[in-house]
Amino acid sequence: MAESSLDKAFGQLDHAFESMSKAQAKAIGECAITIVTLRTKKGLDADGRSFVPYTQDYIKVRLKKGLQPRPDLAVTGHMLGAMISDQTGPDEITVTFSSAREATKAAAHNDGVKSRASVPSHSRSVYINKKGQRASADEIARDKKRKQPQLRQRVENVTQHQRDMRTPQREFLDVRLPGEMEVLANAIEDTLIAAFEQAA
Repeated sequence: MAESSLDKAFGQLDHAFESMSKAQAKAIGECAITIVTLRTKKGLDADGRSFVPYTQDYIKVRLKKGLQPRPDLAVTGHMLGAMISDQTGPDEITVTFSSAREATKAAAHNDGVKSRASVPSHSRSVYINKKGQRASADEIARDKKRKQPQLRQRVENVTQHQRDMRTPQREFLDVRLPGEMEVLANAIEDTLIAAFEQAA
């Protein structure tokens, strides 16, 4: 039985995938990373909805650092900057992270965290001002620049306790919006055409 034109086309497509260079596969992954990064910086999740807002306390911290109050999952940019693409099969490209630490942070944001951790008894050193109150991070930074520091250190004992760990889900690690999928599909098509032409 003669091979149909459709079978032949799929055979050529498979050959194009096999002929795709690591650089070409990486380019497709980089396109997906760019899509995810640009959307995340706009404060939107994988479905195009606004991220769950930050708490008011955390917004104050961000504003002091000169960061926007809207969630964009970036303080230093290390997490989003650690995204890399990896060809994990002949027709499979995976977005992963170059750092285990950043991968853990990304998973916590993407999936959300709701757990309770046990904090063991320990001691810690804190800075105290003249009134005997614990100094803020800003006070400590200013004091370190003085020729004659005014803050003093005190050791505090912390008893064992439970701590709630909560991070709302802000899913960002996916490409599924129609416009984003079209951009990625075009990138894949362009790469496959180039690989097919090279293999011909």
